[in-house]
Amino acid sequence: MFRGNLFYPYLYFRNKTNILLNKIIMETEIVNKQPETNLIDSILNIQVNNEDLITEYDHNFCQLRQKMLYESLDQIDHWYAIFKKEAEKFKDWNVSFDGSGHVDYRDPHYYQSVKDYTEYEFRPFKIINELVEKRLTALRGFRYDIVDYFNDAYNIHAKAPDIDNTIAIDFRPDYMSLVNMVIDYIGGKDFREKAEEELISEFANKTKYKTVNLQGDKIIIHSLVSIEYRNFIDCYQVMYSSIESLSAICRGIVFVADNFIKGGTDSIIDFDDNNLRLNNWYSLRSQNVTGIRFYKNGRVDFRFKDKATAERCYKKLGLEQENQ
Repeated sequence: MFRGNLFYPYLYFRNKTNILLNKIIMETEIVNKQPETNLIDSILNIQVNNEDLITEYDHNFCQLRQKMLYESLDQIDHWYAIFKKEAEKFKDWNVSFDGSGHVDYRDPHYYQSVKDYTEYEFRPFKIINELVEKRLTALRGFRYDIVDYFNDAYNIHAKAPDIDNTIAIDFRPDYMSLVNMVIDYIGGKDFREKAEEELISEFANKTKYKTVNLQGDKIIIHSLVSIEYRNFIDCYQVMYSSIESLSAICRGIVFVADNFIKGGTDSIIDFDDNNLRLNNWYSLRSQNVTGIRFYKNGRVDFRFKDKATAERCYKKLGLEQENQ
């Protein structure tokens, strides 16, 4: 979803943070000139606005998505108001609306012994409930768009909030409420720090029950992926259930080797999980990881530019302690 340079938002973020810290120092120095003023209390009383903790690019993306959402809600709400007014004309149908906008009704002709043609007449009730569902779907889509943007841009794993079916029919979200949840998720860290923390944690989880060895200039992970031979297309494939683990391992390896946090399976040049070349080295988009090799039994080898680099990465990933 994010199309810009990953490091631009990060550097912008750090720059904005430094500006805010300088502002805090200047303001506390001014306050500290007053008698009987506690310096710590002065710092704590200066609130940092979360709007200043994301980049202009971030704001532009969120504002555009919010504008698009509001335009769609305007159209939905327009037709909802028209059909609601029509529904209220059905006095003998026991029509009622709940706070979410859903309509409940009872057809007074349902149990008639003599049928007429009223069943073919237009009733607005189903359309009203469909509009409410479409509105909820749009709200949920916006929620995912904003949170997923930050997840993709900064390589974190924040969770989008739930939106239940009882939300008010006139509710319109502000993107900053979602940004605030993302900021709360990173827990006082900057986006880069949180991403690094999650990369190492994810690598540890995926290798927790795996045998990992350091062998010269290679890190070898046994039984990492499941590989299947497909007779009808005469090729080997990485099972879908293994792709997530493989991607997490690649991200961890490339991060500790190159300090780059976007190194999933996309970093493997010419890699196709549906047509895997066994026992051959694939190149990676990495300065320090020179190759990756797959075996039929699920073993995966990562080759580094030299033995020292392999040892450094092995230790940085915490594998030295795990395999003692």
